[in-house]
Parts: sequence; C-alpha cells; structure tokens
Amino acid sequence: MQSPTHPLPTQAQIYEDVNEIYQTRVMGFVSFTVLIYDHLISFPAEVEYVWKGSKGART
Repeated sequence: MQSPTHPLPTQAQIYEDVNEIYQTRVMGFVSFTVLIYDHLISFPAEVEYVWKGSKGART
C-alpha cells in the first residue's frame, strides 16, 4: 500500500483550522449584524427622502 501524498495534519494544524473557521463565522455574523443595524437606523430617512420624494424628472 502506498503512503498518502499528503501527510495527515497534526493536532496543532487541526486546532488552527478550526480556529480560522470559527473566526470566519464570527466575522460573517458581525458583518451581517452591522448591515442590519445600518438598515434599521437609516430606513426612516430613506422613506422620507427617497420614497416620499418628488415625482419630478427622473433620469
């Protein structure tokens, strides 16, 4: 039987990979939370200035 071309990962490498996956998931959650927060705080201004704006000349 031939040996694998890639050696098996060490425990430290597995820990590092799991940590990077966790950090990626946390950053995704934080980014999504900031996006929702921005929508919530800017929505009243959007309604006032965009949706209720004049129906004049639009390009």
